[in-house]
Parts: sequence; C-alpha cells; structure tokens
Amino acid sequence: MKTLRLVLVLLILITTVIVVRHNFANDNHNGKNSDLDKDEGRCHAMKKAYEPLSFIDQKYKEKGDFKFVIDSQKVAETKALISNHQLVDLQRQLVAADMLYQQVLGLTAPLDKPRYQRANYIKVIMALIDGNGLSYDEVTADKALDTLDCNISMKLKATLKATNGTPAHELFHMYQNSYFMFKNRWLTEGTAQWSESLLNKGLGKRISASLPQNLEELEATMQLSYNASAMWTRLFQLVDEKKEFNIPRSIKATAYTNGDSIIKDNKAYGTSFIKVLFEELEAQSKQASSDNGWDTYNWKERDQKSAASNNVYIWRAVQNAVNKTVPVEQQSEELKHFINISL
Repeated sequence: MKTLRLVLVLLILITTVIVVRHNFANDNHNGKNSDLDKDEGRCHAMKKAYEPLSFIDQKYKEKGDFKFVIDSQKVAETKALISNHQLVDLQRQLVAADMLYQQVLGLTAPLDKPRYQRANYIKVIMALIDGNGLSYDEVTADKALDTLDCNISMKLKATLKATNGTPAHELFHMYQNSYFMFKNRWLTEGTAQWSESLLNKGLGKRISASLPQNLEELEATMQLSYNASAMWTRLFQLVDEKKEFNIPRSIKATAYTNGDSIIKDNKAYGTSFIKVLFEELEAQSKQASSDNGWDTYNWKERDQKSAASNNVYIWRAVQNAVNKTVPVEQQSEELKHFINISL
C-alpha cells in the first residue's frame, strides 16, 4: 500500500513538471518574455498559406513591419495584376500613416500593445476581393511555419492604388483593435474615416453642424457607420480647436512613385484628443471584460459588435475623455448638452 502511494505521488510530480515545462515553452516559443500576461492575444495557427511578394523601394528598403503576400487562391491571376510601383506606393502610404498615428496622434504601435505582443509583423494580403480592403483582429500564423509566422493582417484588393487611402484606413483599424475590443461601427468606421483627413487635403469630408443634443439624436448617430465621422469631426473641432499638426520631418516630403505627396496638408481636428479617447476606450474595454467575466482580449465576435452592451461603455469613455480634455467651465453649451446625455 505504501509502495502504491509512493508511485502515485511520483506520477503526480512528474506530470506537474511536464505541464510546467510545456507552459513555459509555449510562453517562449516566439522569443518573447515568458512573464507576459497569460490573457494576451493568442497566436492562432491557420491552414491557409500565402506567397510572399518581393519588391524594391530604396526609401524604405529596411522597413520590415509590413510584409506583402498573395492570397493562396488564384495566385497566378492575382500576381498578374500587381506591379512593383503599386507595392511601393502601398507601403509608402502605410509607413506614412504609421508615423502619423504614432508621432502626431501619440498612439502606441499595435505590435507594441499587449494584445499583439505575439505578433512579429503586419501582413498585407493582396487578393481578388469585392471591396477595397479589410483588416483582421486576431494574431495568426501559417500552420506550416508555426509561431515564427505570428502576425496581424489586412487584405487589400489586388488592383488597389494607394491614392484612395484604404491602406491607412485599414491600419487605423489595427490601432483600434490593439486598444479596445469594441467593434461598433459608429465608433470604428466613424473614426477610421476621420483618420483619412490626416493624409487628405482639408479637415474631413463632412463635419456635422451640431453634436447630438438629446438621447434620440445620439442613438440615431450610434446606428451609423462611416457617416458617423461627421459627428466625430465636429466633436474633435469643439474639444481641440487646433486645426494644424506638425508633419514629422522623416515623412514630410514622402511621395508616391508618380511624385504626388502622400500627406496632402497638415490640417485636421482632434490630433491631440484621439490619444485621450483611445486610452479611455481601452480602460472601458477592460472594465467591460471584468464586468462580464470575459478574457481581456478574447471576446466572442457577437459581444464585440453588441450595441446593447458596448455603447454604454463607449459613451462613458467619450464623456471621460471630453471632461479630461476640456474643463467643465470651458465647455460650450453644445458640448455640455452632448456629454450630459444619459444612455
């Protein structure tokens, strides 16, 4: 009987050691620190493979954050539509937008945020798709390459020309995803549409004449998608009246291969406010995780898009960000009525 107990104890000890070693190996499989939060974004192995695209851009020859590939489906057909100049232009817009988001808006790069600490680069997939582009929010890897390939990715239309701003728009979604889990389109598409004003000429495609002044108007705005950018731009105008920003010297003269400037002017509202807003959204995203008992970075897709539960947290983040930026006594009547709306 004593011998049997001893054997059982030894088996338990051996099993424990194996599990601990296995967990340690998983924490270190991509060369990252094993002390990272266990709830950080996981790297999901995907069965789909991609063909790498090679091109030469002397200006950003060593820029490794963005790697271009072709979707494994219809490779030959897709490849015939892609040119070296096109890839150079797409990369240059992405690099310029990335620098604007970090150096002008003050945001932390997605690859440096906890959710994406397992990702090593941003994969840009060229493919035959109906729309101009879309971004993905999970860390994935080619199953054959295992965790060495961990990345976050966006998909762009094979014939896309960089001058329409889609790459920068999709990159902004990655910044959003790295800060918060909410995927409510009035927030995500509305602010991503606003982000294009950093590269385009002018202060934005549309600016609302007034912010929502009551619950009915606010709820109507929350039903919008891209068109919500008019409300966001108006909000940014009221909390951050500064119309201009300093373009980083390193990208000030950056141009497409045809000589056109990538950054058309230095006009935009909200450049000093967006960081405050994102940080408040990040805090509310974590609060929502805590309130609902969810992993910080592993919400179900339906929960990420839920208007019923998320809008309360998003609205609280907006209120907190505004009050942090503009003291109550300095707020206009329009702004006061707006942030005093109760959901």
